[in-house]
Amino acid sequence: MHDNDTDICLLTAVPPHANIFAHPQFINIAAGNYRLQSNSPAIDSGTTGPNIPDVDIEGTTRPQGSGIDMGAYEAIRYQLFLPGVANPPVIPSDNFIIENRPFGQGYSFYSGDIHTWLSTTDGWGFAPQGPSNVEFYRWNGTSWNLYQTLPSGGPNFSGTGLEMISPTDGWAVGSTIARQSGDSWVVYGSPVTESLNAISMVSANDGWIVGEAGTILHWDGLAWTAVASPTSENIWDIEMLQSDHGWAVGGNGTILRWNGSVWSLVTSPVSASFGELDMIGINEGWIPYYQSETATYGVLHIAP
Repeated sequence: MHDNDTDICLLTAVPPHANIFAHPQFINIAAGNYRLQSNSPAIDSGTTGPNIPDVDIEGTTRPQGSGIDMGAYEAIRYQLFLPGVANPPVIPSDNFIIENRPFGQGYSFYSGDIHTWLSTTDGWGFAPQGPSNVEFYRWNGTSWNLYQTLPSGGPNFSGTGLEMISPTDGWAVGSTIARQSGDSWVVYGSPVTESLNAISMVSANDGWIVGEAGTILHWDGLAWTAVASPTSENIWDIEMLQSDHGWAVGGNGTILRWNGSVWSLVTSPVSASFGELDMIGINEGWIPYYQSETATYGVLHIAP
């Protein structure tokens, strides 16, 4: 990978220097997706100068970080997108506004539920700012303000799940578990070593967390404990409707259902990895998916 060829955007020759001999870490070469992953060495490594275009091939403003990215695509790292929306609209609709958020900057991509709302004037957001700390921000109806910086409790606290029960009681998950109790966030700790991906609380005394390698944790008001899981696949999202009804989804077509006693596998018509789900009732919901083998997107409908 190097930047001494021709710029794809405007066909402007750039000088032969600043070569990087490493894999560019494209998102999906087989599918023709040459956008950059978050760990790409091409990020912030491009040549600067008067002849370099100020937008990439899709019209994204350059730079998005401390420098221009190599190649045709500028990696967008500092915007908060709705989970599951790969390409947000260039012009926001009447229903959605794309805004830069301070808690989305500085470290990595976030795809989980890193924000939650108690009301239109009270919300929370969080994200790591480095390998050793995570910042919590609070929304007051007008702006986001830094609330607290907390040691992450691990190098991969990737900001994957956040849920508030009340203004003074809530949980955040990543490589470990953090809890808001009273007026501060503290590292609560996890009973397992696997990274945690999503959380759903039924009440202050009934909650669930899912994670890698089939991890399922339950909160009974006193402690988080591991419960039996019917899968060893990574579980990426969970939604509890009530104490005896819940759903979870994960890799390789994994769909799980809770009946109040056990989690069981539900047969899926596709083998794609499921990153999220949205339930509108105990027997009806939607699961978006992407099949890398066929480069196709789709949505499963859980029908009553």
